[in-house]
Amino acid sequence: MALFGLEGSPDHGARAALNWALSMLEKLGNLNKQLAYELSEPLAMGIGIHTGDAIVGRMGPPKTPIISAVGDSVNTAARLETSSKELHVPLVVSLDTLRSSALEASLPLQEIALRGRTDRLNVVAFDEATLRQLLHDAFAANV
Repeated sequence: MALFGLEGSPDHGARAALNWALSMLEKLGNLNKQLAYELSEPLAMGIGIHTGDAIVGRMGPPKTPIISAVGDSVNTAARLETSSKELHVPLVVSLDTLRSSALEASLPLQEIALRGRTDRLNVVAFDEATLRQLLHDAFAANV
């Protein structure tokens, strides 16, 4: 789990999470190229990003505390990560995050059911190329 937006504006946190997701996907692609002759199939990962309120705090021993978060938004992000496998994409982002990021995107929304939630959630399923294009367009427009 990674937390973004603990300081600063919500749009900054949402965009930072999306940029970090792209970085992770690119690094995995490079690793798969390096290990191509050693692996029977490429390594894959799933990422889920959701924006919302959470209870955040330091836990653990005084010399080595960790920052952690609990709450519905944390659970939702974890369930989006799981849904990436079902949707056959490396990244699933909630509409809440896209709205928070202030990125303009005319991407197809999907409405999915998540375990533990009664309401369905609007999401966008991303592959690496689509995410890269979204972020490139936003950078070019100085969003």
